[in-house]
Amino acid sequence: ETAYALTPTGRFELRPLAILGRPGTRDIAGLDGATVTAAVTIGPGQHLLGTSDGRALPVDVKFDVKYDTGKRTLVPDPQFGTPFTLEPDRKRPVMQLTGALPESGPVVVTQSGLSDLMLLSVVQRKALIGPSTSEQAVQAVPLPPNTTVTAMAMDRRGEDLFLGTLTGQMLRYDLRDRANPTQADVVTA
Repeated sequence: ETAYALTPTGRFELRPLAILGRPGTRDIAGLDGATVTAAVTIGPGQHLLGTSDGRALPVDVKFDVKYDTGKRTLVPDPQFGTPFTLEPDRKRPVMQLTGALPESGPVVVTQSGLSDLMLLSVVQRKALIGPSTSEQAVQAVPLPPNTTVTAMAMDRRGEDLFLGTLTGQMLRYDLRDRANPTQADVVTA
């Protein structure tokens, strides 16, 4: 019934498809002058946006259903999360990214060069008494020599990272121990 687009210029655009309504727009919060250079869907209504200054911005799009004079309308409510900074010193544009938002904490992988991948993981710990805590770690993903990454995907649990390469290989990385991502499998086409 409704389509939406997250544009490179930093707009959330709504387009009604099956119901009457006007197109709507809203600025993407948290860009702070950067542009969107990459986007990926990681779940129903959940997206990650890569930016021109090397950040990953989570977006969760929910819809409120309203009945006005007997007609049903959908009102989008995009929630823009706090951006993740993966290379604060370099601020290179994100070419592509993937990630997952499991209950244990977000896992995000960005590509800023043909063979430059960074892994960000946030481990959230709930305390019995007092506030919960979180620990963030950022590290490079080790790639075999002369590997050019052309595609990326991650399972919803954030445990397996899949990389497609220019030479037709598919690499699988085990992220269960996020402090030590290890290449588990290589499949050639």
